[in-house]
Amino acid sequence: MARRLGLNRRTVNEYARAHTWQQVVRRPPRKHSTLDPYLDQLQQRWDEGQHSAKILHEELETKGYLGHYQRVKMAVAPLRKGLSIDEPRERPPSPPEAARWITTHPHRRGPHINDRLPRPLDHCPELRTAHDLVLRFAAMLDNRDATSLAEWLEDLATTGLSCTCFLPSARLRS
Repeated sequence: MARRLGLNRRTVNEYARAHTWQQVVRRPPRKHSTLDPYLDQLQQRWDEGQHSAKILHEELETKGYLGHYQRVKMAVAPLRKGLSIDEPRERPPSPPEAARWITTHPHRRGPHINDRLPRPLDHCPELRTAHDLVLRFAAMLDNRDATSLAEWLEDLATTGLSCTCFLPSARLRS
């Protein structure tokens, strides 16, 4: 089962033993923070143009906030990137995860991965190129048609990507 899913057997055992989906969630839900009651005020002051975490912390202290400056600094970090203050942030995929995502047939990926994959592909042109090449190569294998192999090899050579990422072990998993 683990081999078929492309997962570690311990992971498969963990999933099989779980009674609820919450038992296999990697991250626990966000805990309540002392800053939570002040998030609306923090967002409002940010929208008004106050972008200094130090000043925002001092203003919140005058309104009763007893927490540390670092918590305010961490809360405004997503605002600096144009995200909302309470928007959940996902970690980017590790290189092995990204490789597994692009080498797994799109119909075999879970919906969560299909939702997440476009972000790293849009962020990294080299990964997008590798993804497209893998899909084209997989189509040649699926169709048992090597007529476009020369064109594929030429495209690979012009990308500047290392050919080692296209060895047989990196074939699209079906």
